[in-house]
Amino acid sequence: VDSTFGLKSNIPICPKSRPLKKEKLARFFWDIMTWLEEIDEDYDYLVNLDSDVMFIKRGYEDFLNDQMQGYDCMGINMGIQHSPTDAPHWLPGMNMWSEWELWQPFFRTDYFCGSLNSMQVYRREIVEKMLKNIDIAKLETLFQISEVYALEEILYATLAVRSGGKQRPYPYECAEYVRWEPLSIEQLEEAQKQKNVYFVHPIERTMDNPSRKWLTNKIRLFPRVLEFIGYRSEERRV
Repeated sequence: VDSTFGLKSNIPICPKSRPLKKEKLARFFWDIMTWLEEIDEDYDYLVNLDSDVMFIKRGYEDFLNDQMQGYDCMGINMGIQHSPTDAPHWLPGMNMWSEWELWQPFFRTDYFCGSLNSMQVYRREIVEKMLKNIDIAKLETLFQISEVYALEEILYATLAVRSGGKQRPYPYECAEYVRWEPLSIEQLEEAQKQKNVYFVHPIERTMDNPSRKWLTNKIRLFPRVLEFIGYRSEERRV
């Protein structure tokens, strides 16, 4: 592990950072949330960015300001499930139902909320509420023993709704360009024409990938696109 990665990027590095394992990413967002509260960081939104997500045009923060009016959290296909029959095709949800006897006493709900991990967004106010009245010892145990695939797609959305947060999905156009298979240049060009599409997923994590190279060149034409993910010198934002 390269412990110096990111130190020259002018982005604060969470001191709780640790190696991640595929499909086992739930812990890192908890670490980030608690760290931001410890340092009393001032921010409007906390957004979960994956390394295979890329922005395709400027305006994402203005888009959030518009879409989040009246809402506390948002995610791709974010929604509430009350039984295994609600979304039997969704593996994380079915895993959660199979472990519900473990998780229900922690959540103290008769439902859970789910969303794709990439680009989940939470207002600071709801994050503060999410961190209160948590049985931390129980959560630590669940982190260790749970076999829920992609737990991060359920844990935080459920904590937000449980804390009184109002949830919503991203507009359907956004979900159209968040897929399992890597996107082609033609698909990126199509996405850029859509009003409510500001990011795409996945873009292969290799610098010589044609889609990544094409989009990187586009981003260079409007560098302010990078502001929202930390490249901002005049103020501290997340």
